[in-house]
Amino acid sequence: MYADLDARSGVLPWQRLGELAVMLGDSTAAAAYLRHGMAIAVVSPLARHVWGRLYATAALDALERRDPVEAVRIVQSAAAAAVRAGVE
Repeated sequence: MYADLDARSGVLPWQRLGELAVMLGDSTAAAAYLRHGMAIAVVSPLARHVWGRLYATAALDALERRDPVEAVRIVQSAAAAAVRAGVE
C-alpha cells in the first residue's frame, strides 16, 4: 500500500517492523528497522507524524532491555527532533 503512495511515505511499515522486533526480543533487528525508517523519515511528507513513533519504538526497546537511562536519552532526543520538525 505504501509503495503505491510514494516511497517517501513508507516509514510506517519500518516502524511497525521495529515494534514487532522489540516485542520478539530482537533489539538488533529493531534498531536496523528503525534506522531504515529514520532514513526515510528525513524526506517523508509524514515526518511530523512518524518521528514520534520511531523514537517511541526506540524508547520501548530500551525499556524492554531494562535500560531506563537509554530510554530517557531517547525521549530527550525525540523532544529535540520535535522542535526541529516544528511539532508543538
